[in-house]
Amino acid sequence: MTTVLLIDDEPDTLSIYSMLLEMAGYRVLKALDGAQALKALETAMPDVIVTDWMMPGINGKSFCEQLRQPGSAYAGIPILVASAAMEGLEGAQKLYDEFLRKPLLFDELISGMERMLSRSRMRPHEEP
Repeated sequence: MTTVLLIDDEPDTLSIYSMLLEMAGYRVLKALDGAQALKALETAMPDVIVTDWMMPGINGKSFCEQLRQPGSAYAGIPILVASAAMEGLEGAQKLYDEFLRKPLLFDELISGMERMLSRSRMRPHEEP
């Protein structure tokens, strides 16, 4: 079963997408911000991460920067950013694999995740 780490500071958005992903057969880990997401990573390794960009505390950019640090155990996890905001995205494309603008249809979310998962399965595994 594919595990998704879903991060969004809007509880309703988190709840709705989580429910829909679970109904579609995904295992979902939830976090309301980057700090909660980092704690979730200590207990489970997701196959894909879907994160909002604009969040209080550790925002999407800071979260992605931490994951993409050289030597990070999480550097190879595909990251999809789903956000209504465009600020802070300039020059940050190396931090994530795909961007989708909110509001987005659930089908768009699934398609984006599956594209990233397909690409990551096709990449040769890197040695740490």
